[in-house]
Amino acid sequence: MDIEFWPIEKVQPAPYNPRKIEDERIDLLKESITKTGFIVPILVNRKNNTIVAGHQRTKTAKLLGIKTLPVNLIEDIELGDEIRFNQIHNSIDLTLANRPKLLNLNYPKEKFITIPATDFEVKTARAASVKEICSLMIKYGNCLSCVVCKGEVLYGAEYMRACQVLKKPVKTFIADDSKYDDIRHYINQDYGQFCYDNIERHTYVQGLAQTHRDPKGTAGPTFKNKSWLYARWCIPYCKKAGKGTRVLDFGCGKGDYIPMMNRLGFPTQGLEFYNNDGARVNSKRGNKMIDELIETLNEKGLFDVVFCSSVFNSVDSLEAEDAVATCLNLFAKDKVFFSGRTRDYVDRAVATQVDGTMHNFLKYLDKDGFTATYRKGHWFFQKFHTREQVEELAKKHGLKILKMMFTKNESTWYCYCQKIADLPEEQYRKAVDFEFGLVLPNGKRYNRADDVWNAINKIYNFENKKG
Repeated sequence: MDIEFWPIEKVQPAPYNPRKIEDERIDLLKESITKTGFIVPILVNRKNNTIVAGHQRTKTAKLLGIKTLPVNLIEDIELGDEIRFNQIHNSIDLTLANRPKLLNLNYPKEKFITIPATDFEVKTARAASVKEICSLMIKYGNCLSCVVCKGEVLYGAEYMRACQVLKKPVKTFIADDSKYDDIRHYINQDYGQFCYDNIERHTYVQGLAQTHRDPKGTAGPTFKNKSWLYARWCIPYCKKAGKGTRVLDFGCGKGDYIPMMNRLGFPTQGLEFYNNDGARVNSKRGNKMIDELIETLNEKGLFDVVFCSSVFNSVDSLEAEDAVATCLNLFAKDKVFFSGRTRDYVDRAVATQVDGTMHNFLKYLDKDGFTATYRKGHWFFQKFHTREQVEELAKKHGLKILKMMFTKNESTWYCYCQKIADLPEEQYRKAVDFEFGLVLPNGKRYNRADDVWNAINKIYNFENKKG
């Protein structure tokens, strides 16, 4: 076995650790370790002795006065994969109901040992998790483990299944039978939650995840590559409202629909702060869009329709979500259309045990519905909403939902709203400062908030209202 036993002082926490734990869960973890022992090794990067997974157990072990910990080591690991290990380790097995069996029971107990994968029953596990674990094991070796008691895999069944797929031996702790009830009770409790508050945000990378929308894409029930929100709701509404209906596409990405909207007789402007070609952000184009927005506000006032497709899925904080929603109200005279991704769909997809179309939906969501992925030196965030969160978002920002729909697989939600109230001046100003002061890749900012606010002030007449 390559499990080592290290002095607890030798390991250090990772600065990015995307987990936090409440005091009452610490107490539960104390009970678990006291009654069952430290039976799941922590995962450590040998290069710098940084904990990859096991922060809360290490913290609790110190509180209990434990001096030595079992350690699984990873060599030469990339930061992004460190974080993948952390996430998968903290979500492993939580949805499994039927635990696989160890078929050969003639192994010593209360020890870490290596067992052939063929000695375990083949059992279905979450396809997405098994695939992720296989990918990490191929790159970094056999550095996870499972726990068996009374011949039942009580922890690490997805890791065990990955070992079967890869034909690797299974690193296993065999617990004494007397611990069975305690281990079943404690081992797969949720000892904390994902929390991304301390992770550095580079908001400009969010634009790299923009979906290309092709107005000429396949029609029909799938609407492949088309914007469902544009095709099904925004364009029909504009046609009914009549030519000359003015539209602002807030967060327009590459602006695929804007030329078509203009040809149809609906004057449409786009606003995208992070215009990119897949490699860099074009701030000149962003400033040009802001100039055009200001010119239109000065000459024609607010927009009849404000359109916002999938931007709420791409925000990286609650502050950003609030700023976007406030701006939708701010620039709209009448109607607002917006869309995002569904939390319930992700929860179902993560729990599925059948490989198929949902196998890529392995997400690690915090309490607010954010998930984070580390790629190419940056964190990418996504936000997933429950129906209740969408309804509250609209209500909080002076919008009345006239119609809300979901795609056939319920992965995406769409809202058609009426603006029913102006928001406080302070809220508008905060949102403008946020959106028009976004940081660019070179560390500079747009610094266009005052320019936009001057145009907005003329429309809303805030100064005279104060008087």
